[in-house]
Amino acid sequence: MSEYSSGMTMHEDSSRPSRFLTTTLLEAALSVLLAATLSACAAPRPEEPEAPPAAPLLADYVLLGRSVAGPAPAALARAIVAGAGSACPAITLSDGSPPLPMLPRTNPDPQAFPVTVCEAVVATGAGVTARVDGSGHDLPVPESLTAPVERLVAIADTGCKSDASQPCADAWPFPAIAAAAAADDPDLVVHLGDYNYRGTPSKDAQDRWAYDGCLPNEGEPFVIQRTRDTWQTWREDFFDAARPLLEAAPWVAVRGNHELCSRAGQGWFYFLDPRSRLLDPDVVPPSCNAPFVQTDPYVIGLANLELAVLDSANACGGEAPQSDAHRTEEVTSFARQLDAIATSLAQRPNRAWLLTHRPLWGLSRWGTEPAEVITDTLQSALDGSVGGELPASVAMVLSGHMHEFEAITFANDRAPQLTVGNSGVLIGPDLMAPGFAGTTLDGVTASGLIDATNHGYLLFELRDGGDWTATLRAFDAAGAPRPATISCALPLSGSLCANNVER
Repeated sequence: MSEYSSGMTMHEDSSRPSRFLTTTLLEAALSVLLAATLSACAAPRPEEPEAPPAAPLLADYVLLGRSVAGPAPAALARAIVAGAGSACPAITLSDGSPPLPMLPRTNPDPQAFPVTVCEAVVATGAGVTARVDGSGHDLPVPESLTAPVERLVAIADTGCKSDASQPCADAWPFPAIAAAAAADDPDLVVHLGDYNYRGTPSKDAQDRWAYDGCLPNEGEPFVIQRTRDTWQTWREDFFDAARPLLEAAPWVAVRGNHELCSRAGQGWFYFLDPRSRLLDPDVVPPSCNAPFVQTDPYVIGLANLELAVLDSANACGGEAPQSDAHRTEEVTSFARQLDAIATSLAQRPNRAWLLTHRPLWGLSRWGTEPAEVITDTLQSALDGSVGGELPASVAMVLSGHMHEFEAITFANDRAPQLTVGNSGVLIGPDLMAPGFAGTTLDGVTASGLIDATNHGYLLFELRDGGDWTATLRAFDAAGAPRPATISCALPLSGSLCANNVER
């Protein structure tokens, strides 16, 4: 026992330093591990990288476009956000359905347009609203695209020349006109072209006229003047001033000659042209990839009205020399487009308005004799079309381009012509004002009423069957309202329009 006990004692005595060292090292390691664990638990975890802030929303609006999905038009919502290549916002619907994503359009020039234009097709039901994220107001999406339009605002030539003839700070009425038109609570706005004058000077640095629809003879210069076709000029001349009207109702936008590719065409196709792959997957959205670009006509079918849109930006108005070859080409091209409109309208039940920036018919005298005819190219194209005249369903031609108000009534059953080109730009001093009678225009006796004094817009009130009344809301050059001077109506009772004192 003692020998065994003594052995045990000796063994324990000899091994104690080793066991003690092992225990000490193990405890130390555990202490370090525990301290590290506690330290890790106490330290804040690395935060997930924050999503970049949403780009500022600069404008949002709704265009009516033609969709291949059916005969009814589509509401194409657009939003402009700061920064080229910025992420697009979503559209939130009030019924709690998932947000609707918006997709970017192709930016033609990120340096000229340091913004991103986003779009989505929006359809809402009764009582449902839609809002672009970051906006303080609902989009003006109709509850039903098949409901009748009862109140319609027509404007054109809204920009400001921004030169000595029209200083924009005190001689540009469009901001006041847009606000007043919005207060009239329209169901639809029709803009008949020429949105951007500040970005479209008529001459280049060599004092040469920019191309404006009349192609010169071979060897003569084709002048492009679009160095000021930028987001800044579009914002100053259109988007800021038009904001209340853009927020009030959907728009049908018509291209004007100031939106030619030689002028502000790139901005037009980026911001306002209604063609989109979202409406037609097979469409190639047009762009200024050639000296002059012509787009096809289309028809917007409303419940009580058909709106046939003709892109007449490239139609030579006779204001400059035109080569014979190009005139023939233009006339043939526009005859085909008028035929396409006639074919489309033949399949539709309602009366129609032909919307074209350049009027089919117009007269003016700007200090020359005899009166100038507007626009010979389109008149020749109509003569060369299959029917040689507008379809019987076209009840009116509605235009801009002439910087005045003009209403023409024909002695036969030809559709009357209304021109409302006085919504912002400097009015031209037409020496034919206040009108004419017994004048032959394109082979038919015509009479006309001209207002070359007031700026303004037309407010239409539509009734069943395509009949309507309209009032010219008048403003002075500074934007102060004036008494309504002119009223118009269909069906005709004598002339299309008359001074109010004559009604």
